[in-house]
Parts: sequence; C-alpha cells; structure tokens
Amino acid sequence: MTHSTRKITVQDQEYRYALRNRYENGKNFVSLKIFEARRRDGGCEFRFRTWDDPVSGSPLMVGVDLTRKTDEGVERWNMHHPARVRDLLLYALEQGWNGRHAQIFSDGVAVLNRLGWEADCLRPEFRETERREPEVGRLISATFGSKPDNLEQMTFGHRNVVYRADVEGRSFIVRTNADRSVMRRTADNMTDLRELGIPVPRIVAYDIEGTDYPFSYIILEEISGRDLRYELPDMTEEQMTAVAEKVVSFQRSVRRIPRGEGYGWRPIGEKGLFDSWQQLIALDREDNFRQSGDIVGAELMSKLDRRLELLHPYFAEVEPICFLDDLTIKNVIVEKGDLRGVVDFDVVCYGDPLYFIALTQTAILCDIGEERLFYAEELCRAMELDERQRRIVDVYSALFVGSFLEYGRENEDEAAEQRLLSYMGKWLE
Repeated sequence: MTHSTRKITVQDQEYRYALRNRYENGKNFVSLKIFEARRRDGGCEFRFRTWDDPVSGSPLMVGVDLTRKTDEGVERWNMHHPARVRDLLLYALEQGWNGRHAQIFSDGVAVLNRLGWEADCLRPEFRETERREPEVGRLISATFGSKPDNLEQMTFGHRNVVYRADVEGRSFIVRTNADRSVMRRTADNMTDLRELGIPVPRIVAYDIEGTDYPFSYIILEEISGRDLRYELPDMTEEQMTAVAEKVVSFQRSVRRIPRGEGYGWRPIGEKGLFDSWQQLIALDREDNFRQSGDIVGAELMSKLDRRLELLHPYFAEVEPICFLDDLTIKNVIVEKGDLRGVVDFDVVCYGDPLYFIALTQTAILCDIGEERLFYAEELCRAMELDERQRRIVDVYSALFVGSFLEYGRENEDEAAEQRLLSYMGKWLE
C-alpha cells in the first residue's frame, strides 16, 4: 500500500498524486487521487475494482498486459508508471475537472476502456466466469442427466452471472452468484408472484446455499422471446398498448401483497431499509448524479432540487406499496409483439409505483429514442394517472437521468446524452 505523494507536471501545471490499494475477499481495490500541487481540496479520484492474484497481488500495481483496441497491440499497464498517471490525469481534464472541485471516477476499468484498452479482463467477474463455466456444465449434467448441447454466458445480469443452456431440444436459464445472499429469496418471490397469476418462469432446480458448487444457483425454463428493449422499435402502437396494459395488470396484482414495513428494494415480506420514501429519493438524488452532475450543469440540478423539494408533502404520503420496479424495457419478455412473461425477481420494491413508469420512460429515451415514448404514455394511461401524477412521473424520470448519463458517457453515446439533457429540461418545466 502506497501512501506518499508524488509529483507530476502536465500542461505546465504541477500536480501531486497518491496510490492506495487494498485486498478484500479475492478482489483488489486501487485508488489514484490527484491534486493540484498547491491545493489539498478539489482533487479527482479514480477507483479500480479488479481481481487479485493470490501470489502476485493487484494486476494494476504489479503490471498487467492490456490490448489496444485500435491495432490489437499489447502494452504493460502499471499504475506506478508516471505515463499511466498522466493518461488518467489528461482524461480527467478532458472531462471538465479543473482542480478546484472534487470529482470521482468510480469505475476506473470503464475509463481504461474509453481510453482505448481492452480492460474488462481486469474485472473480478472475468476470472470468476472463466472458472465458473465448467462448474455450470457439471451442474447441468447432474440436473438433466446429460451434458448441455450448448452453454453460453448471457450478456445481461449486472448482479448475477447468467448462462443459457440447451439440453435435448429444450432451453434453460441458469442464474448464478457467488454471493449467496443475492438469490436467497428469489424462489420464494417467484412462487408468490406465480400464485398471483404473474407469468414468471418455471423453476427447475435451485440451491441458495451453494452446497455442491462454489455459487448459489437457480435453473429456470427459458421464456421464448427477447427483452422489450429489442422488440419495441418494431412494435405497432396496438402491440405497445397491449403490453403496457398487461404490465400494469401485474402491478395491480402485486398490490394485493400486504404493505411493507419500510421502503425500498427487498424480498417480498421483508422490512425495507428506508424509514420513508423521502429517504430513498434523497439517496437516489445523491447516487444518480455523483458522476454526472457536472454534465447536467448547475441550472438543471437546481431545477431538479426545487421540484423535489416541492414534492416533499407528496413523498410523506407515499405508502409502502409493493411494486415490480424492474419491469421496464428489460425483464419484460416479448416475442413478435406479444408479451410472453416477466423475469428477474431477486427483490421487489416498496413505495411509489410511479417509479417504475419513470424508469421505463428514461430508459426508452436513452436506449431507443423519443419515437418509442408512446409505450410510457400507455403505461400512464393504463395506470389511470391524473395530471399531477403524470407530472410526478416526469420529475422521477429527470431524477433517473443522472445514472443514464453516466452510462452514455461510458459508451460514448453523444446522441443519447443530448436526448437525456433535452428531456430533463422538459420534464422539469
């Protein structure tokens, strides 16, 4: 672990920087902090979360070979080398850091990707996946009595490592996680939702304790179709209306679940982590704009804060109603315009059901474009929102813009960024 600061000069300006790293549960966390030499406030920080080698330690601290995207050439990356610090410092300056305000780049690996390196191999999940696939193949063989005809890791799943397995003409989804707490109530949640008439996948097998494998898992029959985000561009308005009405009917069904004790994202029946809806909104306001506040600018941020403040009496009246927060343009499975089922129920949310419409509206704008916002309008219509509630959906959507802007920057999607900023202004009028 390095604590002392070092000097570096970039663009005739002198800076000081410090490197720190720590090990935790097979992962390594590296922090690079940079300050103007004459200041100790207003620094920028790059945070890297990587795998940790049991012998050599942190790949970024001892050196690791990374491939350039432009020509597939390989170079050694070592955070102790001043040239690498210079690259990151120049990136921070390009992103608007001026030495006088604090800025955190929470996903340093994503920054390396944007700088032109194939850096995802540094993520802990990369090594975990390499080791996990043979174990998943063994699990499939033990469950079905034959090896999978095809086994592939899916690109979705930000909390779980997910696979699609074909076995004797049938397809299954295998959700796995080394953190056994993530899916500890998933099967129970799905059972409760199925009893309410919600079309969730059939569970084939599950083990939340990780008894025989180094991960917990749940095997599900695959629902034919794709996430709504991939189908929406080609759907007719009639098809969008039909899907929206079905999704809203699911939300009405889960209202029959008893009100929660507390607010936020929890398995069905468990006490929420927040004592009020206002607390959850305040946390999302902080988290969503931690990285993107500078992109939005002071004027729009001030408008958002004023609108949220005006809604404090409304937030105080929100009851902890159960709703399916992630039935947006993902987890809603559609085939040829028809809804086939819904997926991903590690948790539900207790609070304001308008939140899921707002998240859907912002996701459509970011990932697809404004021409498909008709689907969000149909959700509002099916929910029978009044004028005030419709305005609240827009404020919530503006609140979600921050996290989508960060995603857009990571993927260098300037068109999405401009759409989000434009509509954030409209939503806050």
